[in-house]
Amino acid sequence: MTGLKELQEQFQNFVLENKEDFEGQVSDLDKTEGRSGMNVYQNGYYLRLLEVLELDYPVLLKIVGEKTFDNWGREYIKTNPSSRFTVRHFGKNFDKFLANHPQAQPFHAEMARFEWYLEIVMDTEDGPCLTIDNLSKIPPEKWTDIRFTVHPSLAMTKFNYNVPAIWSAYINEEQEIPKEEYHDQAIQFVFWRYNTQGYYLGLNEDQYTMFELLREGKTFGEICEEFCENMQAEEVAQFAGVTLRNWIADGIISTVSAS
Repeated sequence: MTGLKELQEQFQNFVLENKEDFEGQVSDLDKTEGRSGMNVYQNGYYLRLLEVLELDYPVLLKIVGEKTFDNWGREYIKTNPSSRFTVRHFGKNFDKFLANHPQAQPFHAEMARFEWYLEIVMDTEDGPCLTIDNLSKIPPEKWTDIRFTVHPSLAMTKFNYNVPAIWSAYINEEQEIPKEEYHDQAIQFVFWRYNTQGYYLGLNEDQYTMFELLREGKTFGEICEEFCENMQAEEVAQFAGVTLRNWIADGIISTVSAS
């Protein structure tokens, strides 16, 4: 007599790997009806997870088409079976899967990573967002000693391809979709959640440097001193002030404190 645990394992192996050990457990049914009933579970498992991938990667689906996406999705499901009761994070390794897939291009893997980052910032810890009004209450003499923290949802990654521009064109249904462009120097992007929506922003070299200094806990005065090595004082004040104001307006900065 087959135990419950063994029966469950046989059923799982049938759904995931099409192994027929479980078929002997439905001998009381007509074989045709039994197999048909079993296929409902097997097909339902794949179709549900394919639907999850389609929701997570809508632009990638449009780019490669339903047939290719379906094939890649089924291969991904076989090699990365769902291991949790929730499917929320099922597609987290899809970009890595595509990076090693013989039919996929590096651009496809980057597009998948871009879409995934927009998803993961929605599930992270929440936090306050600093406002210009909050900042205006700090006395001018304290500015050199103030420190900032970024929003807890913030995540960072780099892209060599112009995936953000192409993604935006598809989402906004623009008539002309930009051509794929590869950049030898990868561009750093930040992703974050603001007012229940995911956002992204590309950083140039100076902005990235300022961002890293800010995250390291450097004071505003120390950040400005860092740029004075390559910029005039007036340029530093303009750059740092405008950049900081934009980040606050976009909801990237969470808190400010003065020593």
